[in-house]
Amino acid sequence: MNKVFSLCVVALGLLFLSGCATTTLQTQAKTTRTISLSPDVLQSKSVFLRVTGTSASVLELEEPLKKALQERGVKLVEDQNLANISLHVNTLFANNLKEASNYQATFGAGVTSGVISRMGGNSGKDSILIGIAVAIAMGVAQNALADDTYRAVIDISVRTKPEGKEWSNEDKTRVLVEAVKMGLDAKEAKPVMEKQAVQKIADILS
Repeated sequence: MNKVFSLCVVALGLLFLSGCATTTLQTQAKTTRTISLSPDVLQSKSVFLRVTGTSASVLELEEPLKKALQERGVKLVEDQNLANISLHVNTLFANNLKEASNYQATFGAGVTSGVISRMGGNSGKDSILIGIAVAIAMGVAQNALADDTYRAVIDISVRTKPEGKEWSNEDKTRVLVEAVKMGLDAKEAKPVMEKQAVQKIADILS
């Protein structure tokens, strides 16, 4: 119960642009918690990157994220044994709230409560449901804004391996991105949300 409550409070408190849609595009991105890497790990920054997503996402993060990481001095490797940082980026949901509501109607109203507690779910369906649950839990002031509000829910998992040591346990955070504008469509929202998300993720390794 505490986990459900805490996550809902975070979701509701982080993003609040959807109170009123304007003709000017408004965006913001937040992380649910800060991940701080030790200086010795950041010295090398040899990264094994894995980017995944669900069918409920319109975002394409892999290529822009690779570019952003390399601009920050990161060396990307294809063999995890050669890395000292393992970064997994998984987009659970990225679309407008109308689509989130459609999923909610398909899977049932309980999507905004019970599903949030299953944070360890590994199946594709669980991932989608968790993303939708968080997106909807942030709230929207008016149903009319469902078409104008786009949200992304992205899980981030980081493991590190200091020289001569074993891999650490996963350190997790979640990136939440919102874009709001009257008449906003996926074509306009997608590149802006990708840019916001990539910056937040890449900053973890800065």
